[in-house]
Amino acid sequence: MLNLRLAAPGKLIDISGIRALASIGVEGEHLRIGSMVRHVDVFESEYLADHLPLLREAYSHVAHASVRNRGTLGGNVCHADPASELPAVLQALDATMTIGGESGERIVPADDFFVGLFETAVKEGEMLLDIAIPLAAGEKAWGFCEAATRRGDFAYLAVAITAEFEGGTLRDVRAAYAGLADRPMRCAEVEAVLEGKALTPELAAEAGGVASDTLELSGDAIVSVEHRMDLAKCLTARALDMLAG
Repeated sequence: MLNLRLAAPGKLIDISGIRALASIGVEGEHLRIGSMVRHVDVFESEYLADHLPLLREAYSHVAHASVRNRGTLGGNVCHADPASELPAVLQALDATMTIGGESGERIVPADDFFVGLFETAVKEGEMLLDIAIPLAAGEKAWGFCEAATRRGDFAYLAVAITAEFEGGTLRDVRAAYAGLADRPMRCAEVEAVLEGKALTPELAAEAGGVASDTLELSGDAIVSVEHRMDLAKCLTARALDMLAG
């Protein structure tokens, strides 16, 4: 935000020494990742690779080595760049954010955490403490695809989809997108067209068309809105192909 000249705080506080915010662990039925856990530690975690492969796959597309070595998951989600892959992945994984302040702690679903362009639900006097992901989310089938100039660059468009297979049909579908107008978001229309149906190439193509028609897409100096519509269509179908295995 400082680099983009979108914020000019009078004081900066270094919280990198708060070790309680830099841990990864299991608590009950959730995996908790502290807000100060560095990208590289998430990416290189064998536990996460085994139990949350979608997160690991997404991380292979996030930034470059110098950024991953210093940047944090909490910093990424609080920055809330709409072209960042991780917020959409957290929505697909049904993650929740723990926010703390003088009045105590509160839990905000990832679906409600991102409220606008570079804006989150974190209020003045609060900070993000950790991200909790249901362990059950790691047992779901998943697909992730993005389009970017180079691997590691911000996405023109990215899609993360999770679902369970029950008797050959899709259940509990969550389809989340990055690279939209001002924030990552799920697409209820795509989820509805997939829910309770057998996944076929024809259904995947239909879901891609629904994404192209209903997502809040916009153009910019690099990618036109028409190109993003095409990306929404093809990336949704590709992600579903990956989900099908």
